[in-house]
Order: sequence, then structure tokens, then C-alpha cells
Amino acid sequence: MKYALVTLSASERALVYALYWERKSVAEFAKQTNTPVRTVTYRREAVLRKLRRFMDVQEGREGKKAVEIGYLADSNGAGACKG
Repeated sequence: MKYALVTLSASERALVYALYWERKSVAEFAKQTNTPVRTVTYRREAVLRKLRRFMDVQEGREGKKAVEIGYLADSNGAGACKG
């Protein structure tokens, strides 16, 4: 997963860090960055798709249906690892 995070831009890594390590909600991150909640939600989904694709390629599943890598959104919009 460390290598997957390196492929993200600085703003994408900041989003992942805030939502998944600091456990901030989407609304909290949106307020902190002065970004609309809908935009943060869209970016979160885009980053998760990017990470899933990276993991699929690394595990030899390229071209197959992507499998969830263990992240769910809770009721506040923050991510949680179901690992």
C-alpha cells in the first residue's frame, strides 16, 4: 500500500491522510480546505478508484473486475478500513 500512496499527488495524499489516518469526516476536510463537500466526496472516490487500480495491477488482476480493497464510507463520509 505504501507504493500505491506514492503514486498519488500531494493533494490526493493529503485527502487520504485526513480521511483515513486522522479520521476526519468529508465535511471537516471540506471546511478545512475551503472546498465544497461534493467536490471532496468526488475526489475521495476518484482516489479510491486509483488505488484499487494500482492494487489490481500489482496483484495481477489487471483487466479483471476491480475488487474492493477494504474501504467503506461511514455515515459521516469518512473512510474506514474493514481489514
